[in-house]
Amino acid sequence: MATTRGAVSTRVARTTARAGLALVLTLGGPAAPVLAGPGAAAPGPPPRAVAQPAPAEAVAAHPHLAGSVGAHPDPGRANGLGGARRVDAPQGPGHSYALQADVDALRAIGTVGVLAEVDHGGALTRARAGVTVLGGTEPLDWGSRFRIGSTTKTFVAATILQLDAERVLSTEDTVERWLPGLVSGRGNNGGAITVRHLLQHTSGLFDYVSDEGFLATISTPEAFLANRFVTYTPQQLVRIAVAHPPRFAPGARWDYSNTNYILAGLIIEAATGEPWAAQVRKRIIRPLGLSGTTEPGTDPALPAPHPRGYQLFGTDGAYTDTTAHNMTWGGAAGSLVSTPRDVNTFLRALMSGRLLPPAQLAAMRTTVPIGRDYQDIWPGGGYGLGIFRTDLPCGGVYWHHGGDVIGYSDTNGVTDDGARSVTVASSTNTFSDPDFARESVAGTNRLVRNALCAAPPGR
Repeated sequence: MATTRGAVSTRVARTTARAGLALVLTLGGPAAPVLAGPGAAAPGPPPRAVAQPAPAEAVAAHPHLAGSVGAHPDPGRANGLGGARRVDAPQGPGHSYALQADVDALRAIGTVGVLAEVDHGGALTRARAGVTVLGGTEPLDWGSRFRIGSTTKTFVAATILQLDAERVLSTEDTVERWLPGLVSGRGNNGGAITVRHLLQHTSGLFDYVSDEGFLATISTPEAFLANRFVTYTPQQLVRIAVAHPPRFAPGARWDYSNTNYILAGLIIEAATGEPWAAQVRKRIIRPLGLSGTTEPGTDPALPAPHPRGYQLFGTDGAYTDTTAHNMTWGGAAGSLVSTPRDVNTFLRALMSGRLLPPAQLAAMRTTVPIGRDYQDIWPGGGYGLGIFRTDLPCGGVYWHHGGDVIGYSDTNGVTDDGARSVTVASSTNTFSDPDFARESVAGTNRLVRNALCAAPPGR
């Protein structure tokens, strides 16, 4: 939720970017991986956890991981944008795109499970690789649910903009108007910060995930396993943030901060009388029929079907099972659970104008330049209200907001007109290896660009 794996690849200790902690992956060489189960920490050498035997089918680059499972065209089901039909991976003159190849490449760097889906006007293509449980042989269910981290922010921003259109609130309202006294002290001034500043990450507020005390509760396997069932209130998270001085004056520049969306969630509740998650369900999840999308609250469990999530906290190749996890520390900044299909349906509906009136969609698309670490990942990119904008190599732009949390990651993109979207989700993440961060970010972004630039199905 706090930072993209790519930002970590350029600055290991910094918590900034797309959607989660500084989450990257590393492998411990050709030996069998070490698994720390739900009740055990993943130690450094000598290992105290159980070594998992490798099944017969294996990824050539890393024979200690289970083998890939191939792509299959979706048999189709109705979604929020109309019926789906069965298609093969799209191909066109001068361009041959194989979704499976990009998914297999992500598997080959050590991700336990990968699932990707492309939606072009209801024509669906999907691919998967890896396994549901480390050391097992069962492939990922096509309807698997994942924690989607900061993709949550786009849902929250769309909800705020609907309320703006209805004049329930205004994006020019100050934080102080809705949350009097909450953002104050240490130079923080809620009266100078607008809702627009929050949605666009131009508030200057410190990111609570970057607080050393908070990081200490989740940055090692022992700490995570000791604290993963702790419940945080949004007010607690804001208090962590405002114990630090602001990074800059509101509106002066852009800097990603999860604190902004914790406050946005509180403003939704103050303006409507309902929690942010109830409003997201009412305005987005139910109307679009997103049956795989939920907000878990304090429940640490994931609904079935789902792959188990694994975090590599170090560089010793030890996989810690992080599936069970109370995500109240993410809240409106990153707690949603969803599926690749649901994320695609949401993004296509958003960019095609089904969720927002023209004025509010135009406001969402009005961007400011992103920071230097992010420019390294998305050159020339910008950030609107709850969404990134990046140029496509085939011309035009795409919109996206991926998410990283402990043990899970998703990367996505949708064309400017909402005609095509793609989401890839994985069940492995890590804090500590910048080399893998570069590989992982490069691989997921390559998959997204390839999918969005491929010729339409049937051509």
